[in-house]
Amino acid sequence: MSMLLIACGKTTDAPAEPIQSDAAEARPGEFPDGQPYAEYRANGFSMRYPDWPHAGTGSVPSPDETMEIAVENSGCIFMLNILPIPEGETFEEFTRSRLKAQKSAVSGLEILESDITPERALVDAEVATQFATIRSVSYVFPVGGNSYGLGFVAISQLFDFVCRPSMEATVASVQIN
Repeated sequence: MSMLLIACGKTTDAPAEPIQSDAAEARPGEFPDGQPYAEYRANGFSMRYPDWPHAGTGSVPSPDETMEIAVENSGCIFMLNILPIPEGETFEEFTRSRLKAQKSAVSGLEILESDITPERALVDAEVATQFATIRSVSYVFPVGGNSYGLGFVAISQLFDFVCRPSMEATVASVQIN
């Protein structure tokens, strides 16, 4: 099955490096809800994300070399993918074309919400599989000619419980320099 993230790819000039926590909320190293987080920083982009076990390749839709991070816990998968934005294309054009390509490639893909601006994109989608309906919420940010896609994926009925708290904290922590 094709990944439900509109951004999947990786091109970075520098390797990711861990950064020290300077969180004012909760205890150091934890989101406000008590979930531990890890930190990621590369090429002017930084964020806190759930410090969960690494997702196995069988858990991740369409794993490839574009995937920078893939972790899972209690039914939620978080992924960070980085794609180069082709020269001559705006972030909005690139994101819209990726979304159109995914709609064509994934049978039964239903877009619940799509909000694409020059500063970020949000795509909330569902797709019915043989066993369950899967929900994917992606936030995508343009950074230095690349598209950084943060995706949270879970069974639709469980999404608000297993993904939403960590998703909101992760997106709120994004910083672009």
